[in-house]
Amino acid sequence: MLEFHKIDIDSKKVFDNFFANKISQNAGNSFTNLFAYDFIYPAEFAVVDNTILSRIRLGKNHISYYEPQNCEIVRYMSEIDKLNRKESNKISFILEYKESIEFFKSQGYTVEYADTLSEYVYSRDKLQNLSGKKLQPKRNHINKFLSLYPSWEYVEISEQDKQDCLHLTDVWLEQELNISPQFKQDYSTERRVIETLFDNFKKLGLYGGAIKIDKQIVAYSMGTFIREDTFNTNIEKANRKFEGAYTIINREIAKHLPAQIQYINREEDKGIMGLRKAKQSYYPLQMVEKYVAYKENNLN
Repeated sequence: MLEFHKIDIDSKKVFDNFFANKISQNAGNSFTNLFAYDFIYPAEFAVVDNTILSRIRLGKNHISYYEPQNCEIVRYMSEIDKLNRKESNKISFILEYKESIEFFKSQGYTVEYADTLSEYVYSRDKLQNLSGKKLQPKRNHINKFLSLYPSWEYVEISEQDKQDCLHLTDVWLEQELNISPQFKQDYSTERRVIETLFDNFKKLGLYGGAIKIDKQIVAYSMGTFIREDTFNTNIEKANRKFEGAYTIINREIAKHLPAQIQYINREEDKGIMGLRKAKQSYYPLQMVEKYVAYKENNLN
């Protein structure tokens, strides 16, 4: 039977053992995201065959399973069913493979496309060069920024920059709440995630950078490597008073990543329309499409 373990920072060593074999570009079930959001969605994992099966708790008795890191969840359904009968949990599944979607439909599950969970994946080359007619507005933003702030500089960040970045985060939070006060809980949750990431910066193997103007951080971004060729942008924040700050930090992170990185996953938009518009404006190469499978009577 599957044996699940509570996730903690030491669990990263287990996930790292399977890193080289990871096929999916899914950031949701990456170690960093599971760990950083554990305070709100307690996470567990099981080592099975040559992969990791992870799950999160969405409520006291509701567990949602992710697809394993490099195969369809279908092959483990019999063991999940046995475990579920033992634990008496309500369950759902976050799917990304076509084979899994068809299987769950055939088994009487309701399967719905989860657009708020689906992730945006971009070509690293496109983000660092902003080439092509469609990205001309981004180049215009960059040129405006360069003309307004000629003294800007890009610097790598570490855990030592926590307080300066949290200060900017608070500025960002105030600005965003003036625009979309209905997302106060989401924004507050993200601030705690940011603290967790900085407190474990080295252990998580994060890479981050910031834009400074007159020694003041006006934008920063950080993330982790979720596949040998894919970087996941976990956090990106900027002070809107500095025109073009978001565009320049996006470009500079892409320019400074290790040479083997070809793709950048900028995660989901959470249904926040402003965020969705911003992510779409960079014209993603592809989406990590996600579907949620459940049975009505199982979640009641």
